Amino acid sequence: MPPEFTKIKKLGKGAYGSVMQIIHNPTGREYACKRFEDVFANEQRATRLLREINVLARLEHPCVNKLKCLFIAPVIEEEPVKPEKSQKVKQNPELT
Repeated sequence: MPPEFTKIKKLGKGAYGSVMQIIHNPTGREYACKRFEDVFANEQRATRLLREINVLARLEHPCVNKLKCLFIAPVIEEEPVKPEKSQKVKQNPELT
């Protein structure tokens, strides 16, 4: 997570990761941060994550938090990841 954010507390955990309450230090605004774990563990998991990101980026509903930003943390890989999957996030202009 970038240094301008501070974790406040864990809000929940699901099949693909956890949700934390965070604060943006420069503005003092609070956000929910969804952290996905083992994103590129397999192709199906990566595809589901990309699908969720695309849906959240387009969704506008009063009961659903708007996707404000996306952090991509460096990954230490034990096995090579298929380049076409890891490049999809970087190549999608709606997510940058």
